[in-house]
Amino acid sequence: MGDARLDALEQQIAKDSPRLAAAVARYSEARALAYRARADLFPELDAKGAASRVRVVSPSTGPPIQYNDFALKASISYELDL
Repeated sequence: MGDARLDALEQQIAKDSPRLAAAVARYSEARALAYRARADLFPELDAKGAASRVRVVSPSTGPPIQYNDFALKASISYELDL
């Protein structure tokens, strides 16, 4: 840029970038580990859903019969520490 002070700051930023990136990565990892450690304090939730369309063709019933089938399953679990 032609400014010695600005050039020096740019060089310092370029030199310190890997250290900053490593510090951010360590912070993110520590935060994830803290969330994982706290996960056992809360209930576990699970939900599953399914949908299908069924067509039944039988010579004895006449025209084909079509229907929709929907299923929703949910569960919650919690472990008590006594």
